[in-house]
Amino acid sequence: MTPILIDTDPGIDDALALLLAFGSPGVSVEAISTVAGNIEVGLATDNVFRILDVARPARRPRVAQGAPAPLRQPLVTAPHVHGSDGLGNLGQFLQPDGRPRYPEPPHVLETLDGADLILDTVKKFPDRLVLVALGPLTNIALAVQRDPEALRRCARIVVM
Repeated sequence: MTPILIDTDPGIDDALALLLAFGSPGVSVEAISTVAGNIEVGLATDNVFRILDVARPARRPRVAQGAPAPLRQPLVTAPHVHGSDGLGNLGQFLQPDGRPRYPEPPHVLETLDGADLILDTVKKFPDRLVLVALGPLTNIALAVQRDPEALRRCARIVVM
């Protein structure tokens, strides 16, 4: 199995990528870090837990909330593309009795932030981990600032 860490700002496109990763043979999603991009980082983290609740992977990955904004410019989100929640405005979908169709699932969040989760996961899987960056590269930049040598131990870094 190839261990992967997905760094994401889950809008609709990243949600599909996460679902595909969970179902891919030969891949083990070990961790997910969130980053502000398509949506604010808190919503991105909520979306990861919504996706995990739907996908129910055999082994739940570690999840950490990462950078709330770019390092050198203001955050620009994309609600006109992904909806105000990043997933097509899921809050508008209700059960016949008026309850939310997609209620907020429980969160089990790492105490590490996104950059530290990346570094910790690289150290756990040296020379094997594939880092998949689906959103802005802020968490990766922070990880490089904190420990520039650690990311050299990734087997690959794949950037969308």
